[in-house]
Amino acid sequence: MAPAWPQPKVPQQFHVEVTVGDVDAAGQAVLALGATKSPEQPSVPDGNWRVCLGPAGHPFCLCWD
Repeated sequence: MAPAWPQPKVPQQFHVEVTVGDVDAAGQAVLALGATKSPEQPSVPDGNWRVCLGPAGHPFCLCWD
């Protein structure tokens, strides 16, 4: 069962953060592989991540410096 992040009803089973050099290129690559950009993007002033969902709905983040 896919998690319902950010709702805790069905919690995350794991969370992966991947540091990338070019977040736009990496974002296009994961979309081409079947991921989607999460409609929920936490807004933090110094946030340097993009939340994506894998094909089964598991969240992961693309991070950059």
